[in-house]
Amino acid sequence: MNRVLKWMTEPKSRSRALSVMWAAMMFTVIVADASAQGGDLGGAMSNLAKLLVDALIALAALLLAIGFATNFVTGMAETIAGRPMGLSSTWVRLGGILIAFVGAIFTIQIANTIIDTLAAYKSTDSIHLP
Repeated sequence: MNRVLKWMTEPKSRSRALSVMWAAMMFTVIVADASAQGGDLGGAMSNLAKLLVDALIALAALLLAIGFATNFVTGMAETIAGRPMGLSSTWVRLGGILIAFVGAIFTIQIANTIIDTLAAYKSTDSIHLP
């Protein structure tokens, strides 16, 4: 019980304990996914990589949507206050955000294609050590 209280009160011990728990959870997920696929560890790693990359891309798309909303509202407020150049700059930002959003959508497909290609690659050359 004393060790648990130490982990809870000391930031270094707490971060180390959480790191070990995170690593154990990731290992468990990979092994469980590989078992579900009939023991294919490479397929499990590729599925996990796809999941993580898709989550990061979705987060980036969400940030773009938030950027769109805040910039658009800012431009409308500037126009109401009597500064029409604010609306013009908002439309330019809006165009950039939409282009970046379309790029984020296609990034998911590109990343999944790259991961599938790398997972399917089998080396035909043997390893040579000096």
